[in-house]
Amino acid sequence: MMKLHGDDERIDLRHMSPTSANSPTNCEENADKYLNDSREYLLSEIKLHCGELAGWMGIEKMTAMREMGLLYGCRRRSGRAEFSRHPTRAAFSSFQRASASNLFFPNRRKVVEKVRTKTFCCQYMPDGDGLLTASQDELIRLYEREGYRQRYKLSNCFQAPYVGWSILDLVVSPDSRHCVYCTWSEKLYQCNLEADVGEDDRWTTLHQNHGDDFGRFALFSLRFNF
Repeated sequence: MMKLHGDDERIDLRHMSPTSANSPTNCEENADKYLNDSREYLLSEIKLHCGELAGWMGIEKMTAMREMGLLYGCRRRSGRAEFSRHPTRAAFSSFQRASASNLFFPNRRKVVEKVRTKTFCCQYMPDGDGLLTASQDELIRLYEREGYRQRYKLSNCFQAPYVGWSILDLVVSPDSRHCVYCTWSEKLYQCNLEADVGEDDRWTTLHQNHGDDFGRFALFSLRFNF
């Protein structure tokens, strides 16, 4: 790019160095840096209020810090979590309470088992020690917690007598001895979950008589009366 200046004096603008404030490249870099800093700060804030950043501290450590008036927070400019002193504040902050709750309440996903078909129904046993699932492979799986980690392990598997495309709903009795499922059928199927029951006596069919609707009737939801 050429420009005439004065008496036939030529100035090559390509070799002129623009100021950093007016450079489009520098403006874009500043904008990207600002967005990255804002993103990092937002992520730190989310982790902080979820109790993740303070998860390495135990209850004893948090209590001692509270007595000394120390709080664990996130700085606005840097986005880093660090200690700050607030002698007048004696209560736990919201993220410290969240961190303490995370020590006792499960809030992380764990894979129980991988199956080849889709699982549409899943129910906890009333006592919380068992888990019942129903999949498109016509199998009802019973998992029970085992070991010191209390992880769910497959303890039994029941072959459903009939499944129309998929099991639509599955419920467990209050005494954890029976389960009932419904599918694209006019019947309900009740299963005895006791381990010592023979396969011939395990299933009971509950008929729903609806006359001309045979073959087009289905139940989508089930509940036990407590």
